[in-house]
Amino acid sequence: MSSENASCLYTKKVAEGHDNCTAVQLSTFCRETEFGWVAGGRLHENKNNNNLSCYLLKDDNSVEDTLKLFFELESLGIKDDPYYHEDDQAMNIFKETIQFNNERYVVELPFRKNWKELSDNFSVAKQRFQNLWRRLQRDEILYSQYQETIQDYSYQGIIEKVKNTEANIHKLIYYLHHQAIKKEGRVTTSTRIVFDAASHQTNELSLNDCLWPGPNLNPNLLDVLIYFKLNRIAISSDIRQAFLQICLADKHKDAVRFLWTESNPSEKKITSLQIYRFNRIIFGVIASPFLLAATVKHHIEKYRKSHPITVRHLDSFMYVDDWITGQDTQEEELLISLHAENIMKEAGMEMRKWISNDTTLMSQWAAKGFDTYPVDTSVSLGSNKTKVLGLAWQTLDDCLTLDTKGLLEFISTKKNT
Repeated sequence: MSSENASCLYTKKVAEGHDNCTAVQLSTFCRETEFGWVAGGRLHENKNNNNLSCYLLKDDNSVEDTLKLFFELESLGIKDDPYYHEDDQAMNIFKETIQFNNERYVVELPFRKNWKELSDNFSVAKQRFQNLWRRLQRDEILYSQYQETIQDYSYQGIIEKVKNTEANIHKLIYYLHHQAIKKEGRVTTSTRIVFDAASHQTNELSLNDCLWPGPNLNPNLLDVLIYFKLNRIAISSDIRQAFLQICLADKHKDAVRFLWTESNPSEKKITSLQIYRFNRIIFGVIASPFLLAATVKHHIEKYRKSHPITVRHLDSFMYVDDWITGQDTQEEELLISLHAENIMKEAGMEMRKWISNDTTLMSQWAAKGFDTYPVDTSVSLGSNKTKVLGLAWQTLDDCLTLDTKGLLEFISTKKNT
């Protein structure tokens, strides 16, 4: 069909009861637009109806392609790089530059381009921050949570104010856009700040454009879940603020700047802008999942001879910051968890939210001072429901469940997606 308007007539059968059908003519036109081919028309039998019906023509993608796109969007940037090869540049840079200072690992961003190709995007960051500020002015609770997170980051040394804000053409500078994401039902918090390293000015590169993503070092998700259910005793734990426990080299800290203000939300205008920068790696930078996984693997390798079983479990069943594993006896599981807790602490990483389907093991963890998963006092120990890599885990019954309540509620609204 050409890009010119085309007219067509077709007959549509409309059911009237079980057996009788009547033919209705629908005169339509088709036009190619920025969104693809659009068809519209009017029923011939209704002369008084001037409404014009429009439809969007879409390619008939297979279910396989649709699911593939869905999981790519849900993968948090973790996926196999088709251009990855054995001498991957990100891995080479990591091995050559990783250090251990002041009880924490220090890494560099794996730049694939010369840092001079990265433009200063201050104007874009300022415009987006003003949009964020208007949202915070309308939501006092959100502002309070936002400010609390910024203050906590500053107190922990995760971020710091940039003292010299003068332009420097000989310095790597990039500003991260950020926004709040609310997620109800989390144990730790319902609001978190997400930073965007893909923001850029027109015809300019973003920070993510300039970095090697690195190979996917995380284990196969299905393998982890299967092994998790093969053991009599299963455990789950995660690393507290995992990305933020790895320091960033000084020369790359100005590549992760962001804007904030001490202005009061009641003020119509922002009276002053502060520039902060991160001292740690953050999620939102394309190389961060690789840097976290590579750092953990680099660290645990030191203990392979002294604690081979624990290291094997940490190496094979740590997915990003979640450790999902198990054993058949309490003695084995307690020993592995004790070793894992100590090994990760040596890297400046705290294991938290320990939970198991075995109530005795959880009691033993509590006696050892572990940060166990909060349990509702109205129910027996171990009956908590938590999530294991996105699936609901009922620890009392030791089963994985799929909650369809939200899906059914959405379907009942009959909204088109």
